[in-house]
Amino acid sequence: MKHRPILSFVIPAYNEEVHIGHCLDSILRELKRSDCQSEIIVVDNASTDRTRTVAERYPGVRVVGEPIKGIVMARRRGLTEASGD
Repeated sequence: MKHRPILSFVIPAYNEEVHIGHCLDSILRELKRSDCQSEIIVVDNASTDRTRTVAERYPGVRVVGEPIKGIVMARRRGLTEASGD
């Protein structure tokens, strides 16, 4: 049996309370139409709003924190958390 690759969505987020839900809704809607294995990781990059709270409401979405601000650090954290190829 062949190993099916995992598609990893890494979403760096800093103060995205207003937009993160729309982003996750869109990804989940497309994944529903697909049979690929996937994971969704939201990297909360030291947000001061409710980004983390909103993202945690989505079943199957993993939220991890990255306290050092900056897109490079958030992307790096997401990459280390991802299990996809």
